[in-house]
Amino acid sequence: MVLITAGTSGESLPSKCYVKTHLITTTINCPNANLTSLPSRLPRLVGKVCLQQNLIRTIPDLSGLAFVHKLNFSQNLLTAFPWTSLRNMTMLVTLDLSHNQLTTVRLDLSINVLRSLRHVHLEYNKLATFSQANLGVSLRGAKFSGHRFIQGNPLLCDCRMTWLAGMARAFQQCWPGCTAAVKNSVLFHSFVFSDALRCDSPDTMKGVPLHSVNLSACSAAQGTITTKSYLKITTINSNATPVIAVSSSHEERNQTATGNQTDQPARAKTVVQNTAVITTSLICIIFLGIWLALRRWVL
Repeated sequence: MVLITAGTSGESLPSKCYVKTHLITTTINCPNANLTSLPSRLPRLVGKVCLQQNLIRTIPDLSGLAFVHKLNFSQNLLTAFPWTSLRNMTMLVTLDLSHNQLTTVRLDLSINVLRSLRHVHLEYNKLATFSQANLGVSLRGAKFSGHRFIQGNPLLCDCRMTWLAGMARAFQQCWPGCTAAVKNSVLFHSFVFSDALRCDSPDTMKGVPLHSVNLSACSAAQGTITTKSYLKITTINSNATPVIAVSSSHEERNQTATGNQTDQPARAKTVVQNTAVITTSLICIIFLGIWLALRRWVL
C-alpha cells in the first residue's frame, strides 16, 4: 500500500516518496526526492529508511529508531553523522553512507551494541585517515562479520595508515588465490576494488595505489616507542628552573618499583620492632596477673 504521509502527525512527503507497512514495521523510501532534511516525526516502528540521492546535509539524532534494520543515506551531501545515536539501533543490519562528504567515521562509539550490523558502506567520502577501531572491526573480545566498504576515499598515506597498507599489500600478493580467512575479511570487497584505494596525500604519493606504498620506516619508528608518553615537570636542583621533559609511563613505573624496593628494608625493620614491643607487653601483663593471684592467695 502506497502512502504519502509519515509520522503520527500525517506530515506530507514528496510525491516520489512512499511509505509501506509490512507486518508491524514501516518502510520509508524517498529516492531522488530533493529532500534537504529528514522528515520529522518518523513512525516509531520504522524498519527501513531509504533516503538516497537527495540533498540532505545534516542528520539529527536517530536514537528513536530502535527497530530500524536498514539506513540508506547514500548520495547526499552529509558532512557529519550522529554516530552515538546508533547505540539504540540494536537491530541495524545495513548502514549505507556512501557517496557523501564525511571526514570521520566513529563506529567505535557504538559498535559494542550493534551485534546485527553486517554491511557498512563508506566508499567515496572524504575519509583521509581512520583506524580499525573506527571501522568497528578491531575491538578485543568482540566478533563481527559482514563487510566494510572504504574504497574511493582520499587517503592520507602516513604512519597512521600502516595497518591498512599492510593488509592491501597482503591481499594484492595472494589475489586471486587468497585463503578463505582473507576472503572472509571485513575489508575483502574493498581490496577487490584495490585500484580505488589510492593515496591522495602527501603530494609525493598522490595517485599511488595503497598496496604499493612503502611505510616500512613507520614500523621502525614505532618499534622504538613502546610506552605512552606524557609531559612531566622535573627540577634538577633547588635553584634550577623547572623544565618540562617527556617521560614514559613505563619509566615511571620502574621508578616507583625501585622506590618501593628501597623502602622495603626500613619497613621490615619497623615491623620487627613493633612485634618485639607487643611481645614484651604481653609477657609483663601475664606476670602481673600471676603476681596478683599469688598475693590474694597468701593474704
